[in-house]
Amino acid sequence: MDIQEELLKKHNRFREEADAIKSQVEFIEESVILETVREKKANLASNLIESHQLDSEIFSQTSEVIAKLSERKETLIQQ
Repeated sequence: MDIQEELLKKHNRFREEADAIKSQVEFIEESVILETVREKKANLASNLIESHQLDSEIFSQTSEVIAKLSERKETLIQQ
């Protein structure tokens, strides 16, 4: 086998291994990393929604307390 054939053989082998590695990296990105990112986004969205609902509940309760205090204040003033 001459040098040119040997170099071509090594070059082809290198490309095959590089393609195999590229395929493995893409698989890992799609199956592991992207799934993890999706899960984290879902958890973040869920936490934001729960936080917003909690804020809404607190606002609602605060409004009720203020209304009751205002009523109580009027009652005390009238007495």
